[in-house]
Amino acid sequence: MKLEINTREDLDKAIEVLVETFEQQHGAEAKDEIHYIDLGLPSGAKWADRNLEGYFTFDEACKAGAPSAVQIAELYEECEWEWDSQKKGYTVTGPNGNSIFLPAAGYRVNNEGEPECLGSEGDYWTKCPSKTSPSDGRGLYFKAGDVDPLSSNGRAYGFSVRPVQE
Repeated sequence: MKLEINTREDLDKAIEVLVETFEQQHGAEAKDEIHYIDLGLPSGAKWADRNLEGYFTFDEACKAGAPSAVQIAELYEECEWEWDSQKKGYTVTGPNGNSIFLPAAGYRVNNEGEPECLGSEGDYWTKCPSKTSPSDGRGLYFKAGDVDPLSSNGRAYGFSVRPVQE
């Protein structure tokens, strides 16, 4: 099938046709499914191609499949991290050349209200409590030029969750 695209209307129609074709071939649910990317990590862990939708407290993140501290540390140590100033986040490239994108999705104080630091900070929960303060949880924190793989934060904060498949 060849589509001629000369106007915005042609483009919109082409996108509609492509989506319909995809849904017919793979089912409407397929476009919303999380896919897991093999980054070539020594553990064999595969990282989801996107964040779970929304923000989670530490306890919610543990139930939602947040990665372990060991998995975050492996991602940090074994992969190349490159800040993308246009997309606002890090492209994380594994030893095998495959990559995932971690957006700087910010956070929510007490998991309420509008996100803060959207586009400038990324905060992702692990399922590990802080060793130094049991009332805190451990998480990945980043901004342009700075990545802290295991920061300690109050459990009530709303952070992103990126699932991992072992």
